[in-house]
Amino acid sequence: MVVTTDYELFGTSDLNGGGHVTWTLTGAKAADLRAKILHMFDEYPTIPRGFLFQGQLTAANQDGVLESVEGVRYTDLLENVLERPGGAEGTIAQYMELYPFDLREKNAADPGLGFERSTSGLANTNVSTSADVEIRFLFEANTTTRNARVSLSTLALAQSLHRLFSYDAIQSPTLTPSGPYPGSWPFLIEGGWHNITTNSCPPGAPSPCAVLWAGNDATGRYANNTVAATRTIADPAFATPAYIPFDLRFASDVWATFNYTGQVADAGDRLHLQIAHAPAFTDWTNLSFGASVDLSPTAPGVWSTATVNLSGYLGDRVRLRLNFTSNAAGSARGFYIRDFALHAPS
Repeated sequence: MVVTTDYELFGTSDLNGGGHVTWTLTGAKAADLRAKILHMFDEYPTIPRGFLFQGQLTAANQDGVLESVEGVRYTDLLENVLERPGGAEGTIAQYMELYPFDLREKNAADPGLGFERSTSGLANTNVSTSADVEIRFLFEANTTTRNARVSLSTLALAQSLHRLFSYDAIQSPTLTPSGPYPGSWPFLIEGGWHNITTNSCPPGAPSPCAVLWAGNDATGRYANNTVAATRTIADPAFATPAYIPFDLRFASDVWATFNYTGQVADAGDRLHLQIAHAPAFTDWTNLSFGASVDLSPTAPGVWSTATVNLSGYLGDRVRLRLNFTSNAAGSARGFYIRDFALHAPS
């Protein structure tokens, strides 16, 4: 990727002005960005939960072609990324604050036409297109800096193209439901797994705290010959198959973490975190917790953090599953799970 800028500032104390920024991507970098824009803005009518602009409408018609009215939704949100990075106003580049941003040839009467004239290699393309990509914006700029060390890099501008594709599915710390989202989200309440409160809480969490558990509330233990499984769902607000899996096509890395405490009666009782691929989600495969696919028990009252590397599934659409299995002999408390998070930076 090449990011080029030009600008002019005027003034005797505070300097004000503006300029142009152009992003140019070639080869695989161009294909990668084009595919991300297509997947998000041509396939999803509404951006799924977990993305930066979750809940925002797209203009997706799901025909596999990036129409200009779909592409301009991307550049509209790119403007928001540039104008409000991290909630602050404006992007800091070199010694200037850049704000606001617009397409180079923005057309309020015909936004799609403005997109076509301000970009190359995007409008009316598909995932097989091999053209280079160019995106051209205008910006206003100001500075009150009298002395500064000027960096030649424009990292903030370069990263902005992909920021809106980063994904985080983070479980509620209180396991509180919200509308169509169960408190256990992204896991479902199913297969014997349910939310309870306990006084056995991880450091930093107020007591009592909420946990996800597969066990008998009356006995406080799991039963023999148990198979208890709960699957993830990316966005239950939408009743279409596209919103079921975690979409890792946008990610450059991906991993999952959760906090847990638990004990089992013997090695025949175990908890696995499993993964399955779209579209059927039936090829459940155990994921590794480092040295073993079995989650290691803890001492009573001791909490641990499990981390699972999912980078081998980049480019896929997947579901995860917590699968607790017990044998015919012996019983114990089982595992309390909370603070699940899946991170997939773009």
